[in-house]
Amino acid sequence: MSSLYSVFGCGENSMRQMGFDDQKNTFTFLEKVSQFNIIQVASSYQQTCYLTNENSILELSANCKIENPTIHEFQDKIVSISAGTYHFLFLTNNGNVFSLGSAESGQLALGPDIKVATKPTIIKYFVDEKIMIKKVIASDFTSYFLSDKGVLYGSGQSTTICPTNPISKGNIMIPIIISKNVSNVFSGNECSGFYFIKDNQLYGGGNVHCTTKNINQRSRLLQPTYVPDNEIKQICVGWSSDTLLTDEGSVYTCGNGKNCGLNVSNKVNIFTHVKFLSKHLITDISQGQDHTLAISIEDKIFIWGSQNSNGQLGFESQKILLVPKEVILKDFTQKFKLNIQCGLYNSYIYESPGLHANTEFYQLFEKAIKTDCCIHQAKTHKILIELRLGKPFDEVKKYLESNFSQENLDHFFKWVYDYGTMHTTVIKTIFTHFGILDKLKSQNTFQKDLYKLYLDEDTKDFSILVKEDMEETEEGDEDEDEDYEEIPVHLFILLARSGLFREMISNVTENINKVQDYSNKSFETLEIFIKYLYTEKIDLTADDDPILICEELKDAKEYYQLNGTSNLDYEIKKIKRQFKIQNN
Repeated sequence: MSSLYSVFGCGENSMRQMGFDDQKNTFTFLEKVSQFNIIQVASSYQQTCYLTNENSILELSANCKIENPTIHEFQDKIVSISAGTYHFLFLTNNGNVFSLGSAESGQLALGPDIKVATKPTIIKYFVDEKIMIKKVIASDFTSYFLSDKGVLYGSGQSTTICPTNPISKGNIMIPIIISKNVSNVFSGNECSGFYFIKDNQLYGGGNVHCTTKNINQRSRLLQPTYVPDNEIKQICVGWSSDTLLTDEGSVYTCGNGKNCGLNVSNKVNIFTHVKFLSKHLITDISQGQDHTLAISIEDKIFIWGSQNSNGQLGFESQKILLVPKEVILKDFTQKFKLNIQCGLYNSYIYESPGLHANTEFYQLFEKAIKTDCCIHQAKTHKILIELRLGKPFDEVKKYLESNFSQENLDHFFKWVYDYGTMHTTVIKTIFTHFGILDKLKSQNTFQKDLYKLYLDEDTKDFSILVKEDMEETEEGDEDEDEDYEEIPVHLFILLARSGLFREMISNVTENINKVQDYSNKSFETLEIFIKYLYTEKIDLTADDDPILICEELKDAKEYYQLNGTSNLDYEIKKIKRQFKIQNN
């Protein structure tokens, strides 16, 4: 059996869950495991489940050795796997959930009659109730299930999943509703706490580490005093600390300072920025009991934490890492995208389908992109799409090749590369206006960030030249020395919003940083129009004639071929209505 994807591991291996006999204190190539072509890993206390590219589960534990492996076959495609202390959850593409392992506390959600499941068993409750699950998390002795309707369910220890109103002192064997209108849920593989997002607010239950006043009991839900302004992508809950990843690629931690990567030893009560990672755009995090892994958009991997008793930090000579340290895999030639996974006392790094940042596979673009510069930009663009927007690269590539000329492709990748790494919401805006994304993930975040970008005069790289009113000479001839006023703007905003500007600029072979306007609109109208391209709001001053401006804006929309999710007509109607009310 040949190995397609490589798996590396270190740390606790007493049950040979890594496929060899002894414990490894540095990241070691798991040759026997890699032969199964692993694409996902989930590790519990002394047991690991590996998802293969053939949609089967390789289980390694005390009773399941690599020499005679236990393989669990699935009819439906597995989309995610999750590990608790002694149990596993498997989510399939049709919304069904299977559970495996100990049911002592009800964490398998299979009912009171089942104490253990030695093979993946479907949770019938969701099937009978016709509930489709879109996310599962196995925690210590609890399980969380988020439905496609935004209902959060839980099973297991009642003091954890029902912190506001425990229904009993015992265990919950059948899933119950924890909350509704939930958009996401987060936990960890050995912890008694969880977070969820509801109505754009972050809440925590059980033993979480982002604390507020009078929240020291484990029996209350809380709303943390501080969370980052950006959209939350992931939260990992550990035994003594929690780690948060924003959609912008920043990492925040709280809890026991020794585990937070902040180079402190005191307790950290609110999510605090890990500045040691500020130069890297982090795309994923994973947390064990007292250690954390993070991976950047360039596939750089970092690890930190206060416990290395089993070699889980991957550095044999280190007992503690107070700040993130980069992991270097020796004698390894990377071919595919890297992934990370922490067990309680071990760590995994593994490849999976998806080409990584340094792979020279962009021959697909040879016909459309001919320069090394653009190929580099295309690599950045691909990573941004797949890791930040969740849109398959082939789907975007097909769209681009069928809708863009050679010149437009060059421009497209240039402004994605120039601006996208700094402004995720700008990338979302570009793809939305070109029809690549159906809708924005966070309307208020993008509007706020685009307004900040509008105010940022230093990064504006283009100008629109607006001709001043021409003066006539005594002979009645026009003055040959025409004067222009400039309206500064970001080039990609023009390209993203205006079909006319795309055509106008893409037909120019040399690099330009300004273009003349031929719409015959006033300077004031064009200023308002350009600001609208950022904010989608019409901003009038007291001196502006609202009716005249609205008519000119309406003409400008047609002239500049405004495309995308424009609400200009609605804004114009609103201003005219306000003007009518004021004058009645």
